[in-house]
Amino acid sequence: IGVEFPEITGYVRSIEKVVGQDQLARCAREFHRKSQSAFEPRPSLDVALEGAAYATVISQKNRMPVMRDLRHLGRGIRLILKHEVPHVMTDLKMRSGDMLKEERRVRRGFEGRLYVRWGPALDLLACEIRVSLETGQRVQTLSAKTTGQERYKRFALIRLHARGLQISNEVLSLLRSGYADGANARWRSLHEIATIAQLLRDHDGELSQRYLAHGTVKRYGEALDFQAHHKKLGYRALDRRMLAKLKDKADALDKKYGDGFGKRSKDYNWVPLSVLKCRDFRSLEALVGLPHFHPYYRLASNAVHPGARGFYRMGLTEESQDRILLAGATNYGLADPLKNTGLSLCQLPTC
Repeated sequence: IGVEFPEITGYVRSIEKVVGQDQLARCAREFHRKSQSAFEPRPSLDVALEGAAYATVISQKNRMPVMRDLRHLGRGIRLILKHEVPHVMTDLKMRSGDMLKEERRVRRGFEGRLYVRWGPALDLLACEIRVSLETGQRVQTLSAKTTGQERYKRFALIRLHARGLQISNEVLSLLRSGYADGANARWRSLHEIATIAQLLRDHDGELSQRYLAHGTVKRYGEALDFQAHHKKLGYRALDRRMLAKLKDKADALDKKYGDGFGKRSKDYNWVPLSVLKCRDFRSLEALVGLPHFHPYYRLASNAVHPGARGFYRMGLTEESQDRILLAGATNYGLADPLKNTGLSLCQLPTC
């Protein structure tokens, strides 16, 4: 205030001379006390902090504060926060019931309107998920008949199918709630699973065995990462003997398969170089006949990673991209993740 209206400072100095600083300090403390009880259930945060700030400055400097005092409260600000934050939390808890009730009412209305527009398509995807689930249950009962290396293929494909079903249900939940970009990001994982499933389907059981064994290599890498940061995370260190056994297993697999199998930072080094010379996902897509999905995959990757292209939102029309910062749900842009999820899910029980 003293900066925006300099004459106010002169008035305050005149009042101090007449009333006295002690009386002013008592008035400020009384203002602070009343500000905490004058409203129901509690004063706003602005009012509470204003009173606390004035009282703190007066107690420190024995005079009414000006703007530069409030900018340099230092320890006083920390004291204000220490005393006021519990009150703010109490206030939030008291008001949260009505706040969340209103939030749920708005959400139900939005999802109802979304279903009016997208209901038939969403119901078709839900039906496909159910059919795929029942197909998987039937196939799983036949898996005991598989012997030799083919059992690794069946084992891997059944589990990939189960993961794909769960992701498809996640996509469906996000679509029903109006989160097109989130649904597309989850479809990205489903597409990766479907691509791996087709690769395993097209080769003998040894490739599936390598795929499953590579989980040990990745687990060892994760264990090393955890071991390096367990103190900061607040957990106990891993057992050294367990870590040593895991290392021995990873080293043995690397020696057995070669081709850089044991490189922990590589996701696709379980694929032999004789099958895939360039072991990245784009090459994997091309190998199984799905390169046409890569534009969608790139779009979904933008939503997953923090690059600048991630600001593009499927839930906004093209002309709205630079005018709206989307921070919630919309009923626009659901078609592509819905369609792609149906296509990718179809590939899994087929494999």
